[in-house]
Amino acid sequence: MKRPRPFMIRIYVEKSPGDEGVAHLPTLPGASFRFRNRDEILLHAIKECTAYIRWVKSRNILASVGLTGPEIIDQPALCRATVVEELSGHPIWESGMASTIFESDIGPVDDIKIRRHFVVIQTALEDIVMQASAVPVEQWDTAQEEGARTLRQQLVHIGNAIWWFCSRLDDALPEPAGENGEDAPDPAGRILRLADWALTWCLALSAERREEMERPTRFLTNDPEEVWTLGKVLRRQAEHAIEHLRAMGGGP
Repeated sequence: MKRPRPFMIRIYVEKSPGDEGVAHLPTLPGASFRFRNRDEILLHAIKECTAYIRWVKSRNILASVGLTGPEIIDQPALCRATVVEELSGHPIWESGMASTIFESDIGPVDDIKIRRHFVVIQTALEDIVMQASAVPVEQWDTAQEEGARTLRQQLVHIGNAIWWFCSRLDDALPEPAGENGEDAPDPAGRILRLADWALTWCLALSAERREEMERPTRFLTNDPEEVWTLGKVLRRQAEHAIEHLRAMGGGP
């Protein structure tokens, strides 16, 4: 039997002045990981790829994410990784800086790319809602440790972030209100409604707007420069959803 060709992983790195950083794997929408040693990136990327493929397989979204072909096998021996771009990223957030923009974030974005990212985004958010639903509602307002967000606060934050990422491309985008407002009584359901809204909003963007580079002027982070494209919004939306799913014990 002919051996399948390796699955190639392209790695985009945010590196701090030390030896730490965040690696992004846009070939796998939403995949990223922190590293503490530059020498471990390639090996860690292969492990991340393996876990990611197993997760999308378990959620029956492998083809929907565009991962098809005989090389898409969850075996580390059949993965190959290479760093294709490296940028300064200090200070490193949990999943990267708002100001970092890679080559892969720039350029045309078609409906297929939008839908593939949102398959991951919506699946991760559905898993988050399922994890939250397993916790008695009376415990949603109790923090697990001092200084940490309560579960309700986490859900509100995740919902807010869905809108915030889209707002990076439009300073006039109205804030969510009504059943999607920050004070909505069902923060879990709000997450899913906002995800549906965000998909529709992204698909409605014109071809010209999908390629534009934007510098938002409201709700800024602490990063001195924030340059955003639709490609970057999609990448960060997916990474953020998976980051929070992992924090709740799920995901790849």
